[in-house]
Amino acid sequence: MTDLAKFSVLTSPERREANLAQCTRQGRKRYEDSLRNPRALRQLGPRLLRPYADAPFDSAGGPDVRSVERIAIPGPAGPIPAALIVPEADGPFAIYINLHAGGFIGRSGLGDLTEAKTRASELNCVVVHPDFRVAPEHKYPATIDDCWSVTQWVFENAEAIGGDANRVGIGGGCTGGNFSAVMAIMCRDAGLPLAVQYLYFTIIDLRCDYASHFEFQNGYLLTRDSNLYVIEEYLEFAEQRFEWQASPILAPSLRGVASARIVNGEFEILRDEMTAYANRLRDAGVEVSQRICECQAHGFVDDDVEEKINRESNGFLSKFIGHLR
Repeated sequence: MTDLAKFSVLTSPERREANLAQCTRQGRKRYEDSLRNPRALRQLGPRLLRPYADAPFDSAGGPDVRSVERIAIPGPAGPIPAALIVPEADGPFAIYINLHAGGFIGRSGLGDLTEAKTRASELNCVVVHPDFRVAPEHKYPATIDDCWSVTQWVFENAEAIGGDANRVGIGGGCTGGNFSAVMAIMCRDAGLPLAVQYLYFTIIDLRCDYASHFEFQNGYLLTRDSNLYVIEEYLEFAEQRFEWQASPILAPSLRGVASARIVNGEFEILRDEMTAYANRLRDAGVEVSQRICECQAHGFVDDDVEEKINRESNGFLSKFIGHLR
């Protein structure tokens, strides 16, 4: 059991004020708003993270691309709805599997494809964006099973969708990054040549016992309690936190997995576990580009920082997939 008393200095009002004093006016306002009006997931439940879950298929938002098609990918419990996005360029293309965020319980559906279309446009790659099963209706490992079916389908059908099976990347934010990290390990084990993984603001260790979980537990967007709540909703049993398909940092070996771009905030509860994972990857000989974004939390609080980091990330990803415009 963690001794919470030793973190009292880190969580003091004086420490919080010192942190916020470093921020821009825009960032400070967002932190102050998050403390005054916290989004308590334990009280609000999954609906808060499902704004587009039941929306009809919509290809209108985001940048222009050549085509956006609704497809169905065979899955272990039936077809998995997905969007197939092709950029305005000449193929064959690299392929990016976009695994959405949502705290294990959120669904993006196919009603808002702005992020996926932006990735296709900026990297000039085909994007596969699946609407996989999520908790609490479908407990772990249902999401992992769906994501693995999607990943295998992409490699098996790369040529048919205009892509190159030797230039496949995968990524996602928050829990989407968790699933992506697991897929990277599974690809290694299955001999599939995944080129790169993109993990941003990612939960990588469901044990939640790092100093940053206590230092930034309240008032920095994602709270410790909300994080614990979504893990409880995701898992059938608490001891599953120790399985590497739930906590990929616990994989016996990371040697040979795809190169990784890792982005996290300086003021977020997941900071320390992401840094630990980056170090484990480096120790295993994996190429890693990590960016700890100053004064940012679980997600960007400054628009200009978000734009800068996205450019950096696209530059790293383009070494393995796509061609920057």
